[in-house]
Amino acid sequence: MQSNLGELLKNATRKRPVLLGALVVLLTVALIGAFSESVSPIIKHQRRNACISNLRQIDGAVYAISLEKGYSRGHVILESEVALYVGRGENPIPRCPSGGRYAMPIVGAHPVCSYHGDILVGAGYYK
Repeated sequence: MQSNLGELLKNATRKRPVLLGALVVLLTVALIGAFSESVSPIIKHQRRNACISNLRQIDGAVYAISLEKGYSRGHVILESEVALYVGRGENPIPRCPSGGRYAMPIVGAHPVCSYHGDILVGAGYYK
């Protein structure tokens, strides 16, 4: 009976590290899931704000181009013209951090993002 008890104790101590390791993994996965769930809205908000900032830069460039070159309402502004005013080195035209594309506006209109839509109006920059 003594030997059986000794074997049981040995087997119990062998199984505990595996059980403990499994619990640690489950706890880690749960914490990562909770953390990513709480951070996700913050990242989305930051990307939206960056998109608004980029659209305002493009809008300011379009306004400056139209004043400088005397373009009237409805004139199509080229991306190459905007690139001269925004100036970002290798990537002269800003890109939406969420993966959207910016439609180059015409004079008298404002730029729009293909991902966020018409957010300058929603953010209160236009009425």
